[in-house]
Amino acid sequence: MKHVFAFYSKGLKALLEKIDIGEELSFKDSDLWNRLTKIVRVGVGDKFIIFDENLNATLEIKNNLSENKRVVSGIILEKKENKLILPEIKLYLPVLKKDALECSIYVSAQMGVKDIFLIETKKSQKKFDFEKEKDRLKKIMISACEQSKNFVLPEIKKPIGFKDIFDKNLEQKKVVKIFFDEDGEKISNLEKIYSRNKIEIIIGPEGGFTSEEKNFLKNFGFKPYKLTPTILRSREAVCVGLGVLRSLI
Repeated sequence: MKHVFAFYSKGLKALLEKIDIGEELSFKDSDLWNRLTKIVRVGVGDKFIIFDENLNATLEIKNNLSENKRVVSGIILEKKENKLILPEIKLYLPVLKKDALECSIYVSAQMGVKDIFLIETKKSQKKFDFEKEKDRLKKIMISACEQSKNFVLPEIKKPIGFKDIFDKNLEQKKVVKIFFDEDGEKISNLEKIYSRNKIEIIIGPEGGFTSEEKNFLKNFGFKPYKLTPTILRSREAVCVGLGVLRSLI
């Protein structure tokens, strides 16, 4: 079976509101047209998926797209609302160095994280201009969602202080709260929490949490779990931790 590529298309919901399955969708989008014709090189009979923050649609190409420059068109085979992957995951991520942060953001979107809260810990990076970087981070998340076919983009929040996360957790008794630590329980023990539908994860910065920060986490219901016998960097903890959770639960 030929691979079906997925592409983000801003404002898709408005385009699809008055078009039914079996009808043709046609719209101008130079960037998407270029990706379809020059990079992916789809042809007549091929299928592709487009999505935005609300829904996704599968289209089949009936005419050679190269003949009508900048116009993307296809017959709608199906359209549906985007579905969040369960259990719902909220991730607290320290401000990391550029490449590590980008990797962590990409994997978070790929694994279906719902919300990403950037946090400032004792050992996290101090110089970070969120307003300047947020558009670039969104592009990274879109790329991850296209690759993984997880069509729900995470919502990323501007950095907050480490202790500011705790008020958000006081009344959430049914939420599973975890952080990764070399002295924690085996991560496989999380298999027991199938009945929970929300998980909050906090990742440590390079160099880990301080003893004071670990005590704060434990006092507010966060439980430590050990991912591997070795010490991981923050980006690897994101990759391994989210991967294990999605596999176990």
